[in-house]
Amino acid sequence: MRVAALVVVSVLALAACGKPAGNGTAASGSSQPANPGGVIGAMFPNLFQASYRADGQIIREDGQTMPIVMIRSGQNMRMEMDTGREGRMAMIRNAGTHQMYTIMTMAGRQIAMQTDTSAVQDPFQAFANHEDNNPHIHIAHGGPCAQAGEIGSEWTVTNDEDQTPRPHTACVTTDGIILQAKDGDRVTWQTTHVQRGPQDPALFALPPGVQVMNARNIGSMIAGMRGGNKPAGQ
Repeated sequence: MRVAALVVVSVLALAACGKPAGNGTAASGSSQPANPGGVIGAMFPNLFQASYRADGQIIREDGQTMPIVMIRSGQNMRMEMDTGREGRMAMIRNAGTHQMYTIMTMAGRQIAMQTDTSAVQDPFQAFANHEDNNPHIHIAHGGPCAQAGEIGSEWTVTNDEDQTPRPHTACVTTDGIILQAKDGDRVTWQTTHVQRGPQDPALFALPPGVQVMNARNIGSMIAGMRGGNKPAGQ
């Protein structure tokens, strides 16, 4: 279960699965109005507008990598991974309901851990809280970036109130696909392949006969990671 917990935290810390926003968000100093989709000028892309399958990997502090398949369709997200000893896992989440299910096999039974992620910060919030509203948050919209044959632009946010302030940078396409994420200088996520197109709705539903169990709220785990602390058990 330790690996499962770490994966959940890593995925949500990627800032790609929080509360949906109806508009793109303007960076500090931008005169652009809210954007209903895509990106204009200095506006952060809407992460909930594209339907796609992306292959990528989470990169841990010790350099080990975990292959991930991310499937998105609007507010729905599915992530598939092989955790090694704990076997294959899948996570499905609807950003509108804040409900996430981690599906795995234990003792020969397929179970789904239900988690309330409503306490997880909106991924747009850091970009919405620019210097005019919060002097501790600093945002920079950088130049173009490339990964997996895709072109995006870099966005960096730094919060002076973090226990260990450091920049968090994301390379994001105009239609909201995260190509790379960095914590300081360390790459924590990178996409290796993107295939756009409609996704099967069944991918975002619980399989028949699965046993649902409740898991504790993981908002505190995310807060601990952002503050420079690690979840218990590491």
